[in-house]
Amino acid sequence: MRRYTVKDWLQVHALERDTVLSVLDAIRLGEPSREGEYSKALEIDADLAWQLCAKAVLSAMPVLEADIVRIRDHASRRFGDASAPITSSFTLDNGAERLPHLECPYSGTAGGLLILAHEFAHAVQIVASDGKFIPPMTREVCAFLGELMLIEHVRTGLPSYAEALLAAWRADTATYLGEDADALLSDLIRPNAAYTYRWNYPVARWIAGCIWGADDKELVLRVFTGRVDAPELIGTFCKKLSVDPINPLPPFPLSASGQMDAAQIYRQIGAVALLDLEDWQNKAQTSIQEYYAFLLDAMREGHMFIKLDDAQRPAGYVTWDYGVHEGVALTHECAPFGDEGVLHDALVDHFSKATRADSFRSAQAAGQPA
Repeated sequence: MRRYTVKDWLQVHALERDTVLSVLDAIRLGEPSREGEYSKALEIDADLAWQLCAKAVLSAMPVLEADIVRIRDHASRRFGDASAPITSSFTLDNGAERLPHLECPYSGTAGGLLILAHEFAHAVQIVASDGKFIPPMTREVCAFLGELMLIEHVRTGLPSYAEALLAAWRADTATYLGEDADALLSDLIRPNAAYTYRWNYPVARWIAGCIWGADDKELVLRVFTGRVDAPELIGTFCKKLSVDPINPLPPFPLSASGQMDAAQIYRQIGAVALLDLEDWQNKAQTSIQEYYAFLLDAMREGHMFIKLDDAQRPAGYVTWDYGVHEGVALTHECAPFGDEGVLHDALVDHFSKATRADSFRSAQAAGQPA
Protein backbone atom coordinates (compact mmCIF):
# COMPACT_ATOMS: atom_id res chain seq x y z
CA MET A 1 0.00 0.00 0.00
CA ARG A 2 1.40 3.38 -0.99
CA ARG A 3 2.45 5.77 1.78
CA TYR A 4 1.29 9.32 1.02
CA THR A 5 3.47 12.31 1.93
CA VAL A 6 3.52 16.10 2.15
CA LYS A 7 4.35 16.27 -1.55
CA ASP A 8 1.27 14.22 -2.40
CA TRP A 9 -0.95 16.33 -0.15
CA LEU A 10 0.23 19.57 -1.76
CA GLN A 11 -0.15 18.10 -5.23
CA VAL A 12 -3.72 16.87 -4.74
CA HIS A 13 -4.72 20.37 -3.62
CA ALA A 14 -2.66 22.12 -6.35
CA LEU A 15 -0.93 24.15 -3.63
CA GLU A 16 2.60 25.43 -3.19
CA ARG A 17 4.21 24.82 0.16
CA ASP A 18 5.04 28.51 0.63
CA THR A 19 1.36 29.39 0.18
CA VAL A 20 0.36 27.07 3.00
CA LEU A 21 3.20 28.40 5.18
CA SER A 22 1.95 31.95 4.64
CA VAL A 23 -1.57 30.97 5.68
CA LEU A 24 -0.24 29.19 8.77
CA ASP A 25 1.81 32.26 9.65
CA ALA A 26 -1.35 34.37 9.57
CA ILE A 27 -3.74 32.06 11.37
CA ARG A 28 -1.28 31.20 14.15
CA LEU A 29 -0.76 34.82 15.17
CA GLY A 30 -3.65 34.71 17.61
CA GLU A 31 -5.23 31.55 18.96
CA PRO A 32 -8.88 31.61 20.09
CA SER A 33 -9.78 31.09 23.72
CA ARG A 34 -10.44 27.55 24.90
CA GLU A 35 -12.84 28.76 27.56
CA GLY A 36 -16.50 27.88 27.28
CA GLU A 37 -19.17 25.28 27.89
CA TYR A 38 -18.07 22.74 25.28
CA SER A 39 -19.70 19.83 27.11
CA LYS A 40 -22.89 21.62 28.10
CA ALA A 41 -25.82 19.23 27.73
CA LEU A 42 -28.60 20.37 25.41
CA GLU A 43 -32.18 19.17 25.60
CA ILE A 44 -32.09 17.88 22.02
CA ASP A 45 -32.18 14.17 21.22
CA ALA A 46 -30.42 12.70 18.18
CA ASP A 47 -33.44 12.73 15.86
CA LEU A 48 -34.31 16.32 16.70
CA ALA A 49 -30.64 17.30 16.28
CA TRP A 50 -30.66 15.66 12.83
CA GLN A 51 -33.69 17.71 11.82
CA LEU A 52 -32.12 20.87 13.21
CA CYS A 53 -28.94 20.36 11.15
CA ALA A 54 -31.05 19.86 8.01
CA LYS A 55 -33.01 23.07 8.69
CA ALA A 56 -29.80 25.03 9.21
CA VAL A 57 -28.21 23.92 5.93
CA LEU A 58 -31.49 24.35 4.04
CA SER A 59 -31.84 27.89 5.39
CA ALA A 60 -28.34 28.76 4.16
CA MET A 61 -28.60 27.01 0.76
CA PRO A 62 -32.27 26.79 -0.29
CA VAL A 63 -31.22 26.10 -3.89
CA LEU A 64 -30.04 22.66 -2.73
CA GLU A 65 -33.37 21.85 -1.09
CA ALA A 66 -33.95 18.63 -3.07
CA ASP A 67 -30.56 17.19 -2.05
CA ILE A 68 -30.88 18.30 1.57
CA VAL A 69 -34.37 16.85 1.97
CA ARG A 70 -33.27 13.53 0.42
CA ILE A 71 -30.41 13.27 2.87
CA ARG A 72 -32.61 14.29 5.81
CA ASP A 73 -35.31 11.74 5.01
CA HIS A 74 -33.45 8.82 3.45
CA ALA A 75 -29.71 8.83 4.31
CA SER A 76 -28.72 6.00 6.66
CA ARG A 77 -27.16 7.12 9.91
CA ARG A 78 -26.11 5.67 13.23
CA PHE A 79 -25.63 7.66 16.42
CA GLY A 80 -24.62 4.86 18.76
CA ASP A 81 -25.79 3.98 22.25
CA ALA A 82 -24.60 2.10 25.32
CA SER A 83 -25.13 -1.28 23.64
CA ALA A 84 -23.43 -0.26 20.37
CA PRO A 85 -21.13 2.69 21.05
CA ILE A 86 -19.45 4.71 18.32
CA THR A 87 -15.98 6.09 18.98
CA SER A 88 -15.54 8.32 15.92
CA SER A 89 -17.64 10.20 13.42
CA PHE A 90 -17.45 9.86 9.64
CA THR A 91 -19.48 10.18 6.46
CA LEU A 92 -19.15 7.41 3.89
CA ASP A 93 -19.49 8.22 0.20
CA ASN A 94 -21.47 5.33 -1.30
CA GLY A 95 -21.11 6.52 -4.88
CA ALA A 96 -23.43 8.34 -7.23
CA GLU A 97 -26.27 5.80 -7.03
CA ARG A 98 -26.67 5.75 -3.25
CA LEU A 99 -26.90 8.35 -0.49
CA PRO A 100 -23.99 8.70 1.96
CA HIS A 101 -23.98 6.86 5.27
CA LEU A 102 -23.23 8.83 8.46
CA GLU A 103 -21.97 7.71 11.83
CA CYS A 104 -21.74 10.13 14.74
CA PRO A 105 -21.41 9.48 18.48
CA TYR A 106 -24.01 12.13 19.28
CA SER A 107 -23.71 12.98 22.96
CA GLY A 108 -26.41 15.58 23.37
CA THR A 109 -23.82 18.26 24.10
CA ALA A 110 -23.02 21.47 22.25
CA GLY A 111 -19.85 19.87 20.90
CA GLY A 112 -21.77 16.79 19.82
CA LEU A 113 -24.31 18.89 17.95
CA LEU A 114 -21.52 20.63 16.03
CA ILE A 115 -20.05 17.25 15.08
CA LEU A 116 -23.41 16.17 13.72
CA ALA A 117 -23.72 19.40 11.71
CA HIS A 118 -20.18 18.75 10.42
CA GLU A 119 -21.09 15.27 9.16
CA PHE A 120 -24.44 16.41 7.72
CA ALA A 121 -22.61 19.05 5.68
CA HIS A 122 -20.19 16.38 4.42
CA ALA A 123 -23.19 14.42 3.17
CA VAL A 124 -24.65 17.47 1.41
CA GLN A 125 -21.32 18.16 -0.29
CA ILE A 126 -21.04 14.55 -1.51
CA VAL A 127 -24.50 14.67 -3.10
CA ALA A 128 -24.32 18.26 -4.38
CA SER A 129 -20.92 17.78 -6.06
CA ASP A 130 -22.47 14.99 -8.15
CA GLY A 131 -19.55 12.59 -8.28
CA LYS A 132 -16.75 15.15 -8.72
CA PHE A 133 -13.51 14.43 -6.89
CA ILE A 134 -13.23 16.98 -4.08
CA PRO A 135 -9.85 17.17 -2.28
CA PRO A 136 -10.04 16.61 1.48
CA MET A 137 -9.24 20.19 2.48
CA THR A 138 -12.14 21.51 0.41
CA ARG A 139 -14.41 18.82 1.86
CA GLU A 140 -13.50 20.08 5.32
CA VAL A 141 -14.30 23.66 4.29
CA CYS A 142 -17.83 22.46 3.52
CA ALA A 143 -18.10 20.64 6.83
CA PHE A 144 -16.95 23.69 8.80
CA LEU A 145 -19.40 25.86 6.87
CA GLY A 146 -22.09 23.41 7.96
CA GLU A 147 -21.16 24.08 11.58
CA LEU A 148 -21.39 27.83 11.02
CA MET A 149 -24.77 27.40 9.34
CA LEU A 150 -26.00 25.62 12.45
CA ILE A 151 -24.66 28.34 14.77
CA GLU A 152 -26.34 31.03 12.68
CA HIS A 153 -29.63 29.12 12.58
CA VAL A 154 -29.59 28.52 16.33
CA ARG A 155 -28.69 32.16 16.98
CA THR A 156 -31.96 33.26 15.40
CA GLY A 157 -34.20 30.25 16.11
CA LEU A 158 -32.94 28.87 19.45
CA PRO A 159 -30.89 31.69 21.02
CA SER A 160 -30.66 29.89 24.37
CA TYR A 161 -28.26 27.37 22.75
CA ALA A 162 -26.18 29.88 20.83
CA GLU A 163 -23.67 30.63 23.58
CA ALA A 164 -22.87 26.96 24.17
CA LEU A 165 -22.43 26.29 20.44
CA LEU A 166 -20.15 29.29 20.05
CA ALA A 167 -18.08 28.08 23.00
CA ALA A 168 -17.78 24.66 21.37
CA TRP A 169 -16.76 26.26 18.05
CA ARG A 170 -14.06 28.33 19.79
CA ALA A 171 -12.72 25.33 21.66
CA ASP A 172 -12.42 23.31 18.45
CA THR A 173 -10.86 26.27 16.65
CA ALA A 174 -8.20 26.50 19.35
CA THR A 175 -7.20 22.93 18.50
CA TYR A 176 -7.36 23.34 14.71
CA LEU A 177 -5.36 26.59 14.68
CA GLY A 178 -3.13 25.54 17.57
CA GLU A 179 -1.91 21.94 17.81
CA ASP A 180 -3.02 20.99 14.28
CA ALA A 181 -1.43 24.06 12.71
CA ASP A 182 1.81 23.43 14.63
CA ALA A 183 1.87 19.81 13.48
CA LEU A 184 1.28 20.80 9.86
CA LEU A 185 4.01 23.44 10.04
CA SER A 186 6.44 20.90 11.45
CA ASP A 187 5.63 18.34 8.74
CA LEU A 188 5.80 20.82 5.86
CA ILE A 189 9.57 21.11 6.24
CA ARG A 190 9.85 17.34 5.71
CA PRO A 191 8.79 16.55 2.12
CA ASN A 192 8.48 12.84 2.91
CA ALA A 193 6.52 13.20 6.15
CA ALA A 194 3.70 10.64 6.26
CA TYR A 195 0.24 12.03 5.49
CA THR A 196 -2.24 12.52 8.31
CA TYR A 197 -5.81 13.65 7.73
CA ARG A 198 -5.59 16.41 10.35
CA TRP A 199 -3.37 18.40 7.97
CA ASN A 200 -6.59 19.41 6.25
CA TYR A 201 -8.13 21.12 9.26
CA PRO A 202 -6.15 24.34 9.94
CA VAL A 203 -6.37 25.95 6.48
CA ALA A 204 -9.92 24.65 5.95
CA ARG A 205 -11.03 26.18 9.25
CA TRP A 206 -9.51 29.53 8.25
CA ILE A 207 -11.08 29.44 4.77
CA ALA A 208 -14.52 28.54 6.15
CA GLY A 209 -14.37 31.46 8.59
CA CYS A 210 -13.33 33.83 5.80
CA ILE A 211 -16.15 32.69 3.50
CA TRP A 212 -18.75 32.99 6.23
CA GLY A 213 -17.47 36.38 7.30
CA ALA A 214 -17.67 37.62 3.70
CA ASP A 215 -21.34 36.55 3.52
CA ASP A 216 -20.73 35.28 -0.03
CA LYS A 217 -23.65 32.90 -0.65
CA GLU A 218 -22.57 32.21 -4.23
CA LEU A 219 -19.10 31.15 -3.10
CA VAL A 220 -20.62 28.88 -0.44
CA LEU A 221 -22.66 27.17 -3.15
CA ARG A 222 -19.64 26.83 -5.43
CA VAL A 223 -17.67 25.12 -2.65
CA PHE A 224 -20.44 22.59 -1.94
CA THR A 225 -20.94 21.80 -5.62
CA GLY A 226 -17.22 21.36 -6.33
CA ARG A 227 -16.78 24.38 -8.58
CA VAL A 228 -13.85 26.00 -6.75
CA ASP A 229 -10.44 24.67 -5.68
CA ALA A 230 -8.15 25.35 -2.74
CA PRO A 231 -5.78 27.80 -4.53
CA GLU A 232 -8.72 29.98 -5.58
CA LEU A 233 -10.19 29.89 -2.09
CA ILE A 234 -6.90 30.87 -0.50
CA GLY A 235 -6.23 33.50 -3.16
CA THR A 236 -9.61 35.09 -2.49
CA PHE A 237 -8.79 35.78 1.15
CA CYS A 238 -4.99 35.94 1.35
CA LYS A 239 -4.48 39.57 0.38
CA LYS A 240 -3.57 40.42 3.96
CA LEU A 241 -1.16 37.53 4.34
CA SER A 242 2.58 37.98 4.39
CA VAL A 243 4.11 37.72 0.92
CA ASP A 244 7.17 35.96 2.33
CA PRO A 245 6.94 32.46 3.79
CA ILE A 246 7.71 31.98 7.46
CA ASN A 247 10.91 30.37 8.67
CA PRO A 248 10.14 26.85 9.94
CA LEU A 249 13.74 25.98 10.91
CA PRO A 250 14.74 25.38 14.55
CA PRO A 251 16.93 27.91 16.44
CA PHE A 252 20.66 27.58 15.90
CA PRO A 253 22.39 26.55 19.17
CA LEU A 254 25.33 28.83 19.86
CA SER A 255 28.54 27.51 21.36
CA ALA A 256 28.81 28.20 25.09
CA SER A 257 32.50 29.05 24.70
CA GLY A 258 31.98 31.23 21.65
CA GLN A 259 34.70 29.24 19.88
CA MET A 260 34.33 27.35 16.60
CA ASP A 261 34.59 23.80 17.95
CA ALA A 262 33.83 20.64 15.96
CA ALA A 263 30.20 20.55 17.12
CA GLN A 264 29.69 24.13 16.00
CA ILE A 265 31.18 23.38 12.58
CA TYR A 266 28.79 20.48 12.06
CA ARG A 267 25.89 22.65 13.21
CA GLN A 268 26.83 25.20 10.56
CA ILE A 269 26.96 22.50 7.89
CA GLY A 270 23.54 21.27 8.99
CA ALA A 271 22.07 24.79 9.01
CA VAL A 272 23.37 25.52 5.52
CA ALA A 273 22.05 22.20 4.20
CA LEU A 274 18.58 22.95 5.63
CA LEU A 275 18.61 26.41 4.04
CA ASP A 276 19.51 24.96 0.65
CA LEU A 277 16.75 22.37 0.95
CA GLU A 278 14.30 25.19 1.71
CA ASP A 279 15.54 27.15 -1.30
CA TRP A 280 15.69 24.04 -3.51
CA GLN A 281 18.08 25.63 -5.95
CA ASN A 282 21.22 24.24 -7.57
CA LYS A 283 23.13 23.49 -4.36
CA ALA A 284 20.41 21.15 -3.12
CA GLN A 285 20.66 19.19 -6.38
CA THR A 286 24.43 18.52 -6.36
CA SER A 287 26.04 15.27 -5.27
CA ILE A 288 26.84 14.80 -1.59
CA GLN A 289 30.59 14.71 -2.26
CA GLU A 290 30.54 17.92 -4.30
CA TYR A 291 28.25 19.68 -1.83
CA TYR A 292 30.33 18.71 1.21
CA ALA A 293 33.55 19.81 -0.53
CA PHE A 294 31.94 23.16 -1.37
CA LEU A 295 30.90 23.74 2.25
CA LEU A 296 34.19 22.59 3.73
CA ASP A 297 36.23 24.78 1.38
CA ALA A 298 34.15 27.88 2.14
CA MET A 299 34.34 27.29 5.89
CA ARG A 300 38.08 26.52 5.82
CA GLU A 301 38.76 29.78 3.99
CA GLY A 302 36.39 31.74 6.21
CA HIS A 303 34.32 32.65 3.14
CA MET A 304 30.89 31.80 4.54
CA PHE A 305 28.42 33.93 6.48
CA ILE A 306 25.21 32.55 8.02
CA LYS A 307 22.52 35.06 8.93
CA LEU A 308 20.35 34.28 11.97
CA ASP A 309 16.98 35.94 12.49
CA ASP A 310 15.74 37.44 15.75
CA ALA A 311 14.73 33.99 16.99
CA GLN A 312 18.25 32.66 16.27
CA ARG A 313 16.98 30.56 13.34
CA PRO A 314 19.14 30.26 10.20
CA ALA A 315 17.62 32.73 7.72
CA GLY A 316 20.14 32.65 4.88
CA TYR A 317 23.81 32.32 4.00
CA VAL A 318 26.39 33.66 1.56
CA THR A 319 29.72 32.36 0.29
CA TRP A 320 32.31 34.41 -1.55
CA ASP A 321 35.77 34.44 -3.04
CA TYR A 322 38.35 37.15 -3.67
CA GLY A 323 39.08 37.99 -7.30
CA VAL A 324 42.37 39.47 -8.47
CA HIS A 325 40.87 42.79 -9.61
CA GLU A 326 37.20 42.84 -8.65
CA GLY A 327 37.61 42.24 -4.91
CA VAL A 328 34.89 40.20 -3.19
CA ALA A 329 32.77 38.10 -5.55
CA LEU A 330 29.75 36.24 -4.18
CA THR A 331 29.82 32.58 -5.21
CA HIS A 332 26.47 31.55 -3.74
CA GLU A 333 23.65 33.14 -1.76
CA CYS A 334 20.58 31.53 -0.27
CA ALA A 335 17.67 33.41 1.32
CA PRO A 336 14.68 31.05 1.10
CA PHE A 337 12.39 33.16 3.28
CA GLY A 338 12.41 36.32 1.17
CA ASP A 339 15.06 38.23 3.14
CA GLU A 340 17.62 38.95 0.40
CA GLY A 341 17.95 42.61 1.38
CA VAL A 342 18.35 41.79 5.04
CA LEU A 343 20.93 39.13 4.17
CA HIS A 344 22.94 41.60 2.09
CA ASP A 345 22.82 44.25 4.85
CA ALA A 346 23.97 41.71 7.41
CA LEU A 347 26.82 40.64 5.12
CA VAL A 348 27.98 44.25 4.72
CA ASP A 349 27.91 44.64 8.50
CA HIS A 350 29.86 41.38 8.83
CA PHE A 351 32.55 42.60 6.43
CA SER A 352 32.69 45.94 8.25
CA LYS A 353 33.26 44.25 11.60
CA ALA A 354 35.81 41.87 10.09
CA THR A 355 37.74 44.82 8.59
CA ARG A 356 37.77 46.64 11.95
CA ALA A 357 38.95 43.45 13.67
CA ASP A 358 41.76 43.00 11.12
CA SER A 359 42.82 46.62 11.61
CA PHE A 360 42.85 46.14 15.39
CA ARG A 361 44.98 42.99 15.13
CA SER A 362 47.39 44.68 12.70
CA ALA A 363 47.76 47.67 15.00
CA GLN A 364 48.42 45.42 17.99
CA ALA A 365 51.08 43.52 16.07
CA ALA A 366 52.80 46.81 15.11
CA GLY A 367 52.60 48.16 18.67
CA GLN A 368 50.40 51.05 17.55
CA PRO A 369 47.12 52.26 19.05
CA ALA A 370 44.11 50.73 17.24
